[in-house]
Amino acid sequence: MIKFHAAPPQVLSLAASGHVTRHDVQRAEEEIARRLAEPGPIGLLVDLSRLDDVAVGALFEEAKLEGRLLARWRRFPRIAVISDREWIRAAVKLLGPLAPGGEMRGFSPEDAAAALAFAAEAGTPPAEPAEAIRLLETGDPAVHAWEVDGRLTQSDVDRLAAPLR
Repeated sequence: MIKFHAAPPQVLSLAASGHVTRHDVQRAEEEIARRLAEPGPIGLLVDLSRLDDVAVGALFEEAKLEGRLLARWRRFPRIAVISDREWIRAAVKLLGPLAPGGEMRGFSPEDAAAALAFAAEAGTPPAEPAEAIRLLETGDPAVHAWEVDGRLTQSDVDRLAAPLR
């Protein structure tokens, strides 16, 4: 089951609990679409701490939903994921830097208030990140090497692509 919870106006708060089905994801998409019709950034708070199981059809439906949302993903500049499972929080930490245009963090259930506060900062512009890519000298013009440290920006990607052109 997926339920939406009361939250500050700039936050979309949902919790998945028990067994999540394809139908649950489809109903959640309706609420997400309604919120996306409103102007402004939306902090996303996803509570998975009471989730027991996800049907295969729900996983497929979720993948389709994320594909449809890809062009509007930047509307979610802050995504907080609450889970009692360490592997989920580790996956969020690993995949967080890949979130387009936003910041994603994992929180334990004990830190739910901090997760809400993080998501509620969705309207706050992020600090300008430092350069995340550094070109390494290889001594061979046919070999390119970079060191990546931090969140990639468009200017980082442009600098990475320039020598390849």
